[in-house]
Amino acid sequence: MMRTKGLALWSVSWSLEFPALYRRANSALLEFGRLRLACFTNKDQLRLGTLCFRGKCDGGLKVIKYGALYRLLLGLIFSGAIASTAAGQSVEIGNHASRIRVLFIGNSFVYFHNMPAVLEAISNRSIVPRVVTKMVVSGGARLKDNWQEGAALSEIRKGGWDYVVLNEQSSLGDVLIVNQQTQIADPAHFWQYANLFDKEIRKTGAKTVILMTWKDKNDPHRSQQALDFAFVNFARASGAILAPVSLAWQRIRDREPGLNLYSKDDHHPSAEGSYLEACVLYATLTGQSPVGATSKINGPPVEEDEGKLLEGKTETLVEIPPAIARTLQRVAWDTSRKVKAEGGYPIAFKPPAVVLPTVTGGRRPSLPELLGVWRGPLDFYPNNLPIEIQLRISNDQSGLAATLHVFYKGARPDVEVRLEDFRVTGSGVSFTDPDGPNKGTIEFSGAFRAASLTGIAKTLMPGSDPQISVWGTWDLKKVN
Repeated sequence: MMRTKGLALWSVSWSLEFPALYRRANSALLEFGRLRLACFTNKDQLRLGTLCFRGKCDGGLKVIKYGALYRLLLGLIFSGAIASTAAGQSVEIGNHASRIRVLFIGNSFVYFHNMPAVLEAISNRSIVPRVVTKMVVSGGARLKDNWQEGAALSEIRKGGWDYVVLNEQSSLGDVLIVNQQTQIADPAHFWQYANLFDKEIRKTGAKTVILMTWKDKNDPHRSQQALDFAFVNFARASGAILAPVSLAWQRIRDREPGLNLYSKDDHHPSAEGSYLEACVLYATLTGQSPVGATSKINGPPVEEDEGKLLEGKTETLVEIPPAIARTLQRVAWDTSRKVKAEGGYPIAFKPPAVVLPTVTGGRRPSLPELLGVWRGPLDFYPNNLPIEIQLRISNDQSGLAATLHVFYKGARPDVEVRLEDFRVTGSGVSFTDPDGPNKGTIEFSGAFRAASLTGIAKTLMPGSDPQISVWGTWDLKKVN
């Protein structure tokens, strides 16, 4: 700290551009380009010529005349006032840290457009605090993956972080597919690994931040309600901080439908989406408004598949038109303030349970009714693959024999398998296909109704990693 005639100079950083005068609640702040200082007096009044300061070190400081203060500033610059920060130390202005160190742990929802670098650039507009980031990320990573791989835990234990932002995989880590549509999985595994990380983060004195992420653009089966419920309930139970990106995201979608926050895959963020994410994080971590921040940001790009930072290269990370940037900034700030007014934890209702298909009705078919070839659609594999199955049932000397043929229609080679466990039940038929997803077995059960066999198919792999549950339906008609 440097004192000049009763003036306490607490923080200075240097870059010569345009002079500007700022006023904050607890200090008077002069910015000359990016040279910024906070001035306090030890007396109730300090007069320097016609320049008058009033207030105490912890009170508001009034600047009566700008010109004299400007001249004083130039003298301070050339008298070595910037020496105290030349070593890059973290300093304080009043009670506010001048640098916030943030570690991101997650996946592509964090590293697309190098969002942490965008956050840093947004923070550079303000006097304090500046955000400094690092990320431990990889494509599609769950918190469980990041925990088990060890790099994230090692980085946390090094200490020195103010906040650690946790980003879970977009469907909460496990796989639940119903009739070819990916659903939001049970949050139990997300809560488990978020809790493990949270305990380690707290040991270092840092604070845990849960990144509330968005659902896919045109997928009604991925429930935003289920995601928000998982995020909010963990944060409330653990005392973690919420970064309400999904809430701001939905506001933009509702109010500005022409503003696309998604990339071409309708899953990852566009440049506007990443910018909104960074603005929400800035508001959450600093308590300051991002309104007025820069919207063209250059920095090192990130390889999109695995999240590798391409150091040594520089490109435009985001370039948002000013009017759109202001909209994103305002929504981010309004959302952050609203969540804060709600005590930091918005209301999040428990989502309705995912409806799983069931077999109803049916009767035991007679042998003549059953024999022959049955064919129809199977809604089972993800991504709406147009799959059909054919069931050929015959009766030979050894009894009933059945063969299943799966037509993948070019998505993968067709499969034909003899069904060793085909049997007739009181309501229809049942059998298994050993060639299920991830080398699992598909269990089929169906109800017989006149000339149709209608039923469900399921693969349950609770011991797999990730845990896989796939449910589907099939409807076969007798073709000969």
